Amino acid sequence: PINTDSNAYPSRKAGKKDWLFQRFQIYTLSHPRGLIGRFIQPIVTTLDGFAGNLAINMSARRAAFGEHFIVGGMVCLSGWEDVQRGFTSPQARTNKLGPLTLSEKQ
Repeated sequence: PINTDSNAYPSRKAGKKDWLFQRFQIYTLSHPRGLIGRFIQPIVTTLDGFAGNLAINMSARRAAFGEHFIVGGMVCLSGWEDVQRGFTSPQARTNKLGPLTLSEKQ
Protein backbone atom coordinates (compact mmCIF):
# COMPACT_ATOMS: atom_id res chain seq x y z
CA PRO A 1 0.00 0.00 0.00
CA ILE A 2 1.18 3.48 -0.86
CA ASN A 3 1.07 6.04 1.92
CA THR A 4 -0.65 9.18 0.62
CA ASP A 5 0.13 11.22 3.74
CA SER A 6 1.57 14.56 2.60
CA ASN A 7 4.45 14.14 5.09
CA ALA A 8 5.59 11.02 3.23
CA TYR A 9 6.73 12.96 0.19
CA PRO A 10 9.78 15.20 -0.04
CA SER A 11 8.88 18.81 0.65
CA ARG A 12 12.28 20.42 0.10
CA LYS A 13 15.16 19.93 -2.30
CA ALA A 14 18.18 18.16 -0.85
CA GLY A 15 21.47 20.03 -0.77
CA LYS A 16 24.46 18.64 -2.66
CA LYS A 17 26.11 17.32 0.52
CA ASP A 18 22.93 15.57 1.70
CA TRP A 19 22.32 14.10 -1.74
CA LEU A 20 25.93 12.89 -1.97
CA PHE A 21 25.82 11.28 1.50
CA GLN A 22 22.52 9.54 0.63
CA ARG A 23 23.77 8.12 -2.68
CA PHE A 24 27.12 7.05 -1.26
CA GLN A 25 25.57 5.32 1.73
CA ILE A 26 22.92 3.60 -0.38
CA TYR A 27 25.73 2.16 -2.48
CA THR A 28 27.89 1.07 0.45
CA LEU A 29 24.97 -0.45 2.37
CA SER A 30 24.03 -2.36 -0.79
CA HIS A 31 27.63 -3.61 -1.16
CA PRO A 32 28.88 -3.97 2.46
CA ARG A 33 31.71 -6.37 1.62
CA GLY A 34 33.13 -4.16 -1.13
CA LEU A 35 36.30 -2.15 -0.75
CA ILE A 36 34.45 1.16 -0.40
CA GLY A 37 31.92 -0.29 2.02
CA ARG A 38 34.54 -1.77 4.30
CA PHE A 39 37.04 1.08 4.40
CA ILE A 40 35.34 4.37 3.57
CA GLN A 41 31.83 3.82 4.94
CA PRO A 42 33.02 3.83 8.60
CA ILE A 43 34.49 7.32 8.08
CA VAL A 44 31.31 8.59 6.41
CA THR A 45 29.20 6.95 9.13
CA THR A 46 31.14 8.83 11.80
CA LEU A 47 31.03 12.20 10.04
CA ASP A 48 27.40 11.90 8.99
CA GLY A 49 26.36 10.44 12.34
CA PHE A 50 27.53 13.45 14.35
CA ALA A 51 25.59 15.97 12.27
CA GLY A 52 22.75 13.72 11.19
CA ASN A 53 21.56 12.69 14.62
CA LEU A 54 20.52 16.19 15.61
CA ALA A 55 16.73 16.43 15.52
CA ILE A 56 16.74 19.40 13.13
CA ASN A 57 18.92 17.50 10.65
CA MET A 58 16.75 14.38 10.85
CA SER A 59 13.67 16.47 10.10
CA ALA A 60 15.43 18.17 7.21
CA ARG A 61 16.49 14.83 5.72
CA ARG A 62 12.97 13.46 6.03
CA ALA A 63 11.67 16.58 4.29
CA ALA A 64 14.25 16.13 1.51
CA PHE A 65 14.11 12.35 0.99
CA GLY A 66 10.69 11.28 2.26
CA GLU A 67 9.82 8.69 4.90
CA HIS A 68 12.88 6.51 4.34
CA PHE A 69 16.39 7.92 4.32
CA ILE A 70 19.90 7.05 5.44
CA VAL A 71 21.85 8.83 8.13
CA GLY A 72 25.07 7.72 9.79
CA GLY A 73 25.15 4.41 7.92
CA MET A 74 21.66 3.41 9.08
CA VAL A 75 18.37 3.28 7.22
CA CYS A 76 15.71 5.37 8.96
CA LEU A 77 12.12 4.26 8.49
CA SER A 78 9.53 6.78 9.57
CA GLY A 79 6.35 5.27 8.15
CA TRP A 80 4.49 3.29 10.83
CA GLU A 81 3.43 0.44 8.52
CA ASP A 82 6.99 0.01 7.22
CA VAL A 83 8.49 -0.01 10.70
CA GLN A 84 5.94 -2.59 11.85
CA ARG A 85 6.61 -4.77 8.79
CA GLY A 86 10.37 -4.46 9.38
CA PHE A 87 10.03 -5.79 12.90
CA THR A 88 7.65 -8.63 12.11
CA SER A 89 8.98 -10.06 8.83
CA PRO A 90 11.91 -12.47 8.50
CA GLN A 91 14.97 -10.97 6.86
CA ALA A 92 18.08 -12.22 5.09
CA ARG A 93 21.07 -11.06 7.12
CA THR A 94 24.81 -10.97 6.82
CA ASN A 95 27.14 -10.84 9.81
CA LYS A 96 26.67 -7.05 9.95
CA LEU A 97 24.23 -5.21 12.19
CA GLY A 98 24.38 -1.59 11.13
CA PRO A 99 28.04 -0.63 11.32
CA LEU A 100 28.90 -3.51 13.67
CA THR A 101 30.43 -6.80 12.60
CA LEU A 102 28.91 -9.79 14.38
CA SER A 103 30.39 -13.24 14.85
CA GLU A 104 29.65 -15.41 11.80
CA LYS A 105 29.18 -18.43 14.10
CA GLN A 106 26.10 -16.96 15.77
